[in-house]
Amino acid sequence: MGSGPSNKEICKSNIEHHKRTIESYKEDIARMRETLKNPSNKHLKDSYKLRIEERQKQIAWEKKCIEDWKERMKR
Repeated sequence: MGSGPSNKEICKSNIEHHKRTIESYKEDIARMRETLKNPSNKHLKDSYKLRIEERQKQIAWEKKCIEDWKERMKR
């Protein structure tokens, strides 16, 4: 049998991946909010609002994934 990464290493790697994804989504939200501060971008308000809400849902899902991986790491 090969000696691949341990369960703990895999869990940590996946947790880090989800954390990076969350940071990326937070940056997206910040960029969209910054764009909306400019009055000339008023036409983007509705679509950006939906995109921000979607990103927030994705962040919540990513956080749940992190919790799941933390639980797996305990096994």
